Amino acid sequence: MPKSRGQPPKTDIERLQSKLWFTAVSLQSGMNASQLERFFLVRSDPANGGTKELSHDWLRYSSGKRLPRDTRGSNNSVVTVVDDAFPGTAQWIRSPLWTLLKNPELSSRELIDLITQTHQEIGKLFVYDEVPTVSAKALTISVENWKYLARIMSFEVFGIMLAYYRLRGIHGDHFNSICLKDCRRWLHYAHSRLPSIREHRDELVFVLQKFAPELGNLSYFGKEVPDRDPFAEMVMSSLGYDFE
Repeated sequence: MPKSRGQPPKTDIERLQSKLWFTAVSLQSGMNASQLERFFLVRSDPANGGTKELSHDWLRYSSGKRLPRDTRGSNNSVVTVVDDAFPGTAQWIRSPLWTLLKNPELSSRELIDLITQTHQEIGKLFVYDEVPTVSAKALTISVENWKYLARIMSFEVFGIMLAYYRLRGIHGDHFNSICLKDCRRWLHYAHSRLPSIREHRDELVFVLQKFAPELGNLSYFGKEVPDRDPFAEMVMSSLGYDFE
């Protein structure tokens, strides 16, 4: 087990990153902080060649007071060790989307690289070469709300929410009913055309209606097949997406 377990977060975003990761581990394992402490204490028993270092920090991770150590290429980093025990949890802290949240400004090309690395299908739907530089401040949802979202939604829906807030940010003060209609259209397309999103239909509708009430009634998601949109299909096909 690693000797260095992480460091105190420097920003609200890093505190959120720690809490999201802990929540993913807790949900995946079915354990709370105390149970995880005991679990890793046993796994890291010095008698078996490990240390007891990792076991003392789970309450700090859960409260966002410590950001778990993640050294790429190291089999001993906290995030790697935990992901070995509970596969899939590392993505919650390694997602390139955190760079988007932490960096005050990114070019459209950098945004394209970040979002398509994180969720290729979402990236194909929501990112364009001609999009101007967008400030991270456009992601206006509060840290407290992200904490709540972390407890109720999957990584796929998390990506959709970030994509939506980024669309809002692109329009900025010029966001109007036409822009809103455009967002609804793309969200509907994402749900209707991407199997990974369709699997989370109820979750997506609940989260969007709670945190993006301006979208209105979304009960038709998954119940209506959207009209064909030749332009949308041309854009997505040019990016390599095959329609069903």
